[in-house]
Amino acid sequence: MACLIVLVASIIALVRPLPKVGLGTRKRALGGVGIAFALFILTAAVMPAPKAAADIAQAKRKAAPAGTVAASNDQIAEVNAYAETKFASVKVDLQQGWDGSDLPVQAAMVVEAAGKAIKAGASDIPQSVDRIDFWFTAPLVDQYGKESRSKVLQFEIKPADLRAVQYENIAPQGLLEFADDVYVRVAARQAVADYCADNERTNRLFCAKAAR
Repeated sequence: MACLIVLVASIIALVRPLPKVGLGTRKRALGGVGIAFALFILTAAVMPAPKAAADIAQAKRKAAPAGTVAASNDQIAEVNAYAETKFASVKVDLQQGWDGSDLPVQAAMVVEAAGKAIKAGASDIPQSVDRIDFWFTAPLVDQYGKESRSKVLQFEIKPADLRAVQYENIAPQGLLEFADDVYVRVAARQAVADYCADNERTNRLFCAKAAR
């Protein structure tokens, strides 16, 4: 902010001297412009770079207590449970780019990790919770090459189902059959369609709900 004020005042002084602020001559005005640029460069050099969303999510996960859903997978960014409404929300920031039919597989692997934690008694999902909303974001690039992160997939699963699963006897994708209220965003529709084209027999319920 200081460098901006100095720069504006100096530019004005090049046209109209400002003796009250020490810019009474053109030479001093030019010196003020130089000082402003020097301050800008110094500020940019010492200012810490903002943390990327992935770094923030990673820091939160590392801070999460062991044995929680939040700590069960690197891509889980946030877990919120509301005992009054018996509802919980798990936000997942998929960190690697997904392609083709990879998206549902990644989602299933996160659900598997969360389900194992819940079955083991995860403290951040109370026993009173009877439904969990899983929602997934993914890194996207638009037609102009601009990168962003957006929600791509969302569904609910009952924690009672996740506690009942024998994980050693079921592939992660099998957990998608327990999903209700499946909502696929436009950006992920082709990926889910490609997945279901190859896996409709094994994920009949999930694919039927995803196509609605």
